[in-house]
Amino acid sequence: MKFKTAFIYQVKRQLLSLGIFLVFWFVFTFGISFILMIVSKGDVHTTNDFTFATIAYIILLSCMMMKKDFRFFIQNGLSRGHIFLVNVLSTTLSALLLGLMTQFTLHQFTFGNGDTFRFTNIFVTIYKPSQWLISLGLIWMLLLWINSVAILVGGFLNRIRGWLRILLIIIFIISPTILVGFVGATMPTNHQITIFVAQCVGLPNGLPNIGGLSVTLSILILINLGLTYLFNRRQPIVRIDG
Repeated sequence: MKFKTAFIYQVKRQLLSLGIFLVFWFVFTFGISFILMIVSKGDVHTTNDFTFATIAYIILLSCMMMKKDFRFFIQNGLSRGHIFLVNVLSTTLSALLLGLMTQFTLHQFTFGNGDTFRFTNIFVTIYKPSQWLISLGLIWMLLLWINSVAILVGGFLNRIRGWLRILLIIIFIISPTILVGFVGATMPTNHQITIFVAQCVGLPNGLPNIGGLSVTLSILILINLGLTYLFNRRQPIVRIDG
């Protein structure tokens, strides 16, 4: 299998899964909103955040594909380096397309009877980008970072089996809560940590700074991709019987 063939194959799979996710998500969210509009006597103003459903979709898709795609590509003659590039390029493209979809849906739908339905994104709400392209770049980098984390976790989980895998999955799920709790408990007592964390997340002095957040995300993405490349080079080959 050639690199171009593998890339096209991967992109088609991700576009198909992305299309299925978007159809189900839009039908579900609009369906609930329309039911509320029908049963309610007054004006209904519904807000739906696109962020968390997108994060869950990316993590699930990347972890699953990282395991299956490596075995499939390696058995079809693709080198480990090309497998890594295929995954990076395809996920970068899918993150960009999902970012475009998110950006185009960030507005309010108003119906004739006064009911409204609005899509939002929590990061756009917090950082308030001044231009459309800056908003797209912010969403794209956040999605790409989440993608890189999911690929890294998926590659790591492929190397372990049994109860240890279950334990690590649990740790991965609860680690953000533990980290946020630790930082939240430490920040009030340490002013330097407060300043450092605020600069890393792009909120120095409580004011949004997309540039600072972009630098942090770029560093984290490069670290995740570097670790993924190392896992990819050392990952054992497990044959899939047809």
